[in-house]
Amino acid sequence: MKILGKSFYLRPLLKKDLSEEYFSWLKDREVNQFLDVRFSVPDRKKAETNLEKYDNKKSFFFGVFDKKNDKFIGTTTLQIDTINKIAYYGYLIGDKNYWGTNAGIDTIALLMDFGFENFDINKIWGGTLITNIGSIFNFKKLGFVQEGRLREHAIIDGKKIDRVVFGLLKKEWLEKRKKFNYQDI
Repeated sequence: MKILGKSFYLRPLLKKDLSEEYFSWLKDREVNQFLDVRFSVPDRKKAETNLEKYDNKKSFFFGVFDKKNDKFIGTTTLQIDTINKIAYYGYLIGDKNYWGTNAGIDTIALLMDFGFENFDINKIWGGTLITNIGSIFNFKKLGFVQEGRLREHAIIDGKKIDRVVFGLLKKEWLEKRKKFNYQDI
């Protein structure tokens, strides 16, 4: 299964993708500064065990790849809650050469289409620390609405940091997605 975009594609992450480059992202303090993995970078065995938890039915762990060269540049996850008809997502663009490009926006947009088109869900949500300006920019650009703020929810370098939570309804996405050029539609 591949989710194809104009410049990037998503496909289920495989054990072979858990490369030294992947682990270098998880160990890089600049890359992992907003991720829980910063507290305990998994070894290969733990990473493989974690990967096995994703069933590609209700929980997905995708690799993000550049279409031009099939370069592995990041990951994204989607976890479906069929009872409440919502899904939670997260993403990481690990390859710093793709920071400041459309890689993050395109990844999230592809994931939104995948989630809303393939599952009976009404909302996809996610969150980030208030200091993650890039991720907050992406949330807002894609039409997510800030639904909450968890005050002093994390400690970074000894400072208490708020976490913000964003949500996107299916009807909002169907309207907003027309403004993007991430797919060959």
